[in-house]
Amino acid sequence: MSFILIAERDRSVREVLVDATRDAFPGSEVYAVESGAEVLETLEQFQPTAAVLHWAVAEEQGGECMQRLRQARVPILLISAWDLRRAMASAGPTEAALQKPFELADYLRILRRLVRTEALPA
Repeated sequence: MSFILIAERDRSVREVLVDATRDAFPGSEVYAVESGAEVLETLEQFQPTAAVLHWAVAEEQGGECMQRLRQARVPILLISAWDLRRAMASAGPTEAALQKPFELADYLRILRRLVRTEALPA
């Protein structure tokens, strides 16, 4: 079973991503948060299979969210409405990134790849 963490500040976007993710990954746990502090709290309780992180959330807490996810070897999909190259340069390396607005099909294709990659033996 997968545990997918979605961290998005915009409630309407977060709800769409949660619904699409639950539909595409039946039987998986999908946990949604809106702040960096909530990401850190979640990481104390669970090891996500993959994380979807809005750039602004990734930047909160001095970038600690990204650092902790990387330390835990969690694949990260960074999403941003800001210039994606600048967001990635600021946030650091991720396994994937999407510029808002994006197609849900693209989001799900990338997320499937990240979840599948995490499921492979090391």
